[in-house]
Amino acid sequence: MKQLINIGFLLVGCVTSSHAQSYITLESLEQAVSIAWENNAGLQASVLEEERQLQLQKSASSLDKTQIYHAFDENNIAPNDRALRVYGVQQTFPFPTVWGSRKRLYRLNTRVAHTEYRMREWDLKRRVSQAYSEVTYHQNRLHQLFFLDSLYAEFQQAATKQYTLGESGYLEKITATNYYQRIHLKHLQAEEALSMSYAKLGSALQVEDSIQVAYVPLTQMTVPDTSTAALASTYVNLVQQQAEANLRLQRQSLLPDISMEYFRGFNRGENARVYNGYSLGLSVPLWFVPFTHQIQAEKIRVARVEQEGRHYLQQREAHRNQLQASLNQYQQAIQYLEESGLPSAQEMQEVARKSYQLGEINYLNYIQILESATNSQLEYLNNLNDYNQTFWELYYLTSLP
Repeated sequence: MKQLINIGFLLVGCVTSSHAQSYITLESLEQAVSIAWENNAGLQASVLEEERQLQLQKSASSLDKTQIYHAFDENNIAPNDRALRVYGVQQTFPFPTVWGSRKRLYRLNTRVAHTEYRMREWDLKRRVSQAYSEVTYHQNRLHQLFFLDSLYAEFQQAATKQYTLGESGYLEKITATNYYQRIHLKHLQAEEALSMSYAKLGSALQVEDSIQVAYVPLTQMTVPDTSTAALASTYVNLVQQQAEANLRLQRQSLLPDISMEYFRGFNRGENARVYNGYSLGLSVPLWFVPFTHQIQAEKIRVARVEQEGRHYLQQREAHRNQLQASLNQYQQAIQYLEESGLPSAQEMQEVARKSYQLGEINYLNYIQILESATNSQLEYLNNLNDYNQTFWELYYLTSLP
């Protein structure tokens, strides 16, 4: 009875603790994904980065600080033989084409941040889907192992009692004990695996409460009907444009800045008057070597980004092909088990049960046959889990939000 209570709690994801806890019960994958989108700090950081880039985009037309000054120079003498006090304002403007290049770069930065957010959002949904599916797998596996554990526990107790009463030999007793200890160890390991899968799901959801996943039979996911990777291609293309925009802006650092100044001078002497003045100027680099090295560095960056993008897409395509091949292998195994393995195991169970009831086989033979049939179920669950994990990896690699 105690084991039954423990397995019930494990199947819904409760972890035994010394104090009361609150739980979030997940009834579906969609609910888990929704919670992850609301709480995952990494995804929220991506949202903030996109907002930051949007604010920077609005600042693309900004100017340097305006200089307002007061000057007094006794060399600056007015006709009334008194020095002028000068008040003026000075502003420096970048070359007009710099503004356009800066706006383009900032727009690209915003688009890159938005695309990165979509990719991280998509990757988070993949991780949640895989973790949720893994929890369901371990729940189902634990359900099967609990059946065997209970069965061998009863057999071990019966064999020990028969040995004590002198109704059976020592070999049968230690055989029963060995079978029970072996399956009980698998049972304990399955409990730990379920706890770890809950930890993985909790890491993606990032909620303070403990998590429960409603127990449902493990089923095979539907193969995605898509083969596009447009989001990844878009991201690679945007990053390349971003590097080229940086290069264009760096080249325009060689263009002169334009400075404008307006000032007024006056004094308080006899026949004083106000003297207006202005100045226009260009700021040009006199030492070109550092600028040329910076431009060359940006050229190298453009080439590097292009190679990295090509490598990324090639690796992505190779990974897609590997996942598709693995998916086909797991599908073949699942199809075999559904068409032959599981029906045979079911038939073995029925025949063993009747044979045991008729006294044709002993209890040890009976539970060995049941174990063999259950192992077929476990093998089916293993292949289902491998298939589903690969499915989610492939789906989120080749699909778009």
